[in-house]
Amino acid sequence: MPGSTAFLAAVRAGMGWGMLPDLQSAPGLADGSLVALAPGDAPRDRSDVVLHWQQWSLRSAALDAVADAVRTAARAVLR
Repeated sequence: MPGSTAFLAAVRAGMGWGMLPDLQSAPGLADGSLVALAPGDAPRDRSDVVLHWQQWSLRSAALDAVADAVRTAARAVLR
């Protein structure tokens, strides 16, 4: 997404999930156009979703290192 406003619009349109700053997500959470994936600790407050890692097709050592770190961390802590 070219910017945070477009990213918010994509999440709101259901194109995927996203992590948004409180200032940007609070209105959508209040009006129901956004839903917190894990708003609490109770099992009923959790949602299982398939996660996909996306990055630009531009290859670089730095981007590859970030992608590897994200995949490693996700495998370690996610079901």
